[in-house]
Formats: sequence, structure tokens, C-alpha cells
Amino acid sequence: PPMDIIFEEPQVHSETRRNVEMTLNEVKTVLSNAHICLVDVRDPETVEKTGKIPSAINIPVGELKNVLPMNKRDFSALTKRESKPDATDGSSYFVFYGEGPNQAMTALEIAYRCGFKNSR
Repeated sequence: PPMDIIFEEPQVHSETRRNVEMTLNEVKTVLSNAHICLVDVRDPETVEKTGKIPSAINIPVGELKNVLPMNKRDFSALTKRESKPDATDGSSYFVFYGEGPNQAMTALEIAYRCGFKNSR
């Protein structure tokens, strides 16, 4: 007999669904705030071809689950960034962007699971 295939939407925590889109003014604020880490989650080849926002760091979405839990020293060594947002500090967080909303939402869900609940 044929099997029914059920497609389900990815399970995203309700807290993660809060307003995560940013206005241009909010992005400008992010770029000037040292406590906020802007992360380009596209693959390095895409970043190489198309460029990135100058202050952003590149961590492909597939590597986030290994990079976000790193201690500050290892994170800084990998990213060449002096600081890392603190999951317990609401004024420091990650902001993700990528190719379309799915890539950014996947990154946001990974960050949420790693304790960075203020990320956008």
C-alpha cells in the first residue's frame, strides 16, 4: 500500500518567531555597536563571489552549531574578532544574514538552541 508522506514545517520556538527582521536604521545601529556580532552565514564561495558587509564575520550556517558554543578565546582566534556575545547578556547578541530568510532563520534557531536567545 502507498505510504502517506507528511511534510512538517521546521519546529521553531515561539520565542524565535518574534520580530527578527530589521529596518535599515536598526542595521546601522548594529554596525556601530561593538557588542553585536554581525554574521554572514553563507558559504565562503558565495561570500567570495558576492562580497559581504565589511564588519560581518563569515560562519557558514552548517558550522554554527560548533562555533557558537566555543569559549571566547577560541571564538576570537577563529573569527579574528576581539569579543564574542555573551548568551547571558541581553545587550550583546548575534545578528545573522544569508541567502534568503530560510538560511537566516536556520542560523537563528541554532543560536537560540545554543543559548543566544536575543539574537536576530
